[in-house]
Amino acid sequence: MRKLRFLTFFVQIVILLLVLSSCNTTKFLAGDEQLLTKNSIKLLNPKDVKNKTSLKYELASLYKQKPNTNFLFFFPREWFYFATLDPQDTTKIDRWQRRVIAETPAIYSQYLADSTARSMEYYLQYNGYYNANVFYDDVLSGKDRKKIQITYYANTGKQFTIDTAFFSSPDTNIHRILKEISSRTLLKRGEPLTRIVYEQEKERITSYLRNNGYADVYANYVAPLDADTTYQTGRANIYLEVLPPANDSLHKRYRVGDVMIYSQYDPLIDEAELLDTLVKGFHFRLPPNSTFKVRPQVVVESVHLRTGDMYSQANYDLTVRQLSALGIYKFVRIQEVIDSEDPTKLNFRIELTRNKRMELGIDFELNYTNRSATSGAGNLIGVFVSPNLRNRNLFRGAELLITNFSAGVEINPNFGDTLSRLWNTIDLRTQADLYFPKFYDYLSVWRGLYSARISKKGGIISDNYYRLLHENAQTRLTASYNYLLLLDFYSYNLFNAFYGYDMQHFAANGSHRYIVNHIGVDYLRPVTEDNFKE
Repeated sequence: MRKLRFLTFFVQIVILLLVLSSCNTTKFLAGDEQLLTKNSIKLLNPKDVKNKTSLKYELASLYKQKPNTNFLFFFPREWFYFATLDPQDTTKIDRWQRRVIAETPAIYSQYLADSTARSMEYYLQYNGYYNANVFYDDVLSGKDRKKIQITYYANTGKQFTIDTAFFSSPDTNIHRILKEISSRTLLKRGEPLTRIVYEQEKERITSYLRNNGYADVYANYVAPLDADTTYQTGRANIYLEVLPPANDSLHKRYRVGDVMIYSQYDPLIDEAELLDTLVKGFHFRLPPNSTFKVRPQVVVESVHLRTGDMYSQANYDLTVRQLSALGIYKFVRIQEVIDSEDPTKLNFRIELTRNKRMELGIDFELNYTNRSATSGAGNLIGVFVSPNLRNRNLFRGAELLITNFSAGVEINPNFGDTLSRLWNTIDLRTQADLYFPKFYDYLSVWRGLYSARISKKGGIISDNYYRLLHENAQTRLTASYNYLLLLDFYSYNLFNAFYGYDMQHFAANGSHRYIVNHIGVDYLRPVTEDNFKE
């Protein structure tokens, strides 16, 4: 009987497949419409392309119009779109088909095909195929000539490579600097001449200039590349120029002037009433009758704009990053203005808007556990309360203390039963995390790794990594305790302490934490009648 049912079901499925696979979706098309069924790419000069598979894959990602897919390999999704297009198709199954299975039909568009060919051509030129051109051919198929297949033909030509890069600027000072740093160029001889490398070279030059006093130099001052391809077939001499400013022949080079720090900035307070206090060369502006809420030395250590130093964009960014990382400030804003008496100096105004020092929160949880009656304990009701306290300026040095306490119990609602007790589980937890806004190497672990020279290039960790530790790491001390009691089973005590570092601004997708030392004590003991009474 089961075999007969299975055979009947199998026959029904086969019939359904045959019916749907034979469905002619083109009958729904208007007279001048065709359904796009296939895209393909053909390289006309494959010998000039090193990685043909990769290039064809990248070009295929530029399709402006793609054929429809099939549902379960056989059923054309556009058929479900047409089949449920009638205004009367409002049943649940119709709505489900439109939402889950159906696709809007890929009606062939000549405009989109032209746009695809242009995009492919631009992409090839962007990647060094400067003589590339792309065209396409469309072929109709099917009995009713309603289906169309497009083949894109890419005549790439040879990919140009770099022979020699030349750097210049009408600004004599910039010209001299370009000559000095030309050995570090990314426009290496023999490398493909791509737009990506050019953009990276622009960023390299701009960053170097902005980190050496030229605060007004941006990427738009680097002119488009001028390439001479007449020197040798397939090779190009590159000419890169840094343009002068619009209204002058020379770019200005700036030094850091006065640095004014508003450590308790409030736009409602008249600046004429603010007090001026000088701390290690920095001017602190405070509201009247107020004191430093955060020790000024902590703020000074996070400011890397020193009076008299050459302006550096890297130091500017590091200042913003480290002041924001202190946590005690909600907003960090830095304004720069040219000194009215010395136009070669930039004065800086640092506005720090304080965050709330104390923050209290609490979480509450109620749960129900349904357990088998054969276990003896029956069903359980759990109640958990978790208050937490956050202090963002514990010792007036922007230290962050996060204290969490959690208390929970599970009770048996059938405690009247002589076989049951009211309390089944007791869970107590507490944890304190103390963050210091700078890197402290208490055990000299990292300094040892840095000092241990294993080669001429350096130690176990590089100079750059060690510098990033000092610039971005926050020291973290943690202590926690957990007590867990399961009635008539066991009790559990856990003491835990460790210190480590939180590395922030170190990766684009979050922060990394490195624990360099861990100290822990675990204590587990069975529950007996005697120690339960304790």
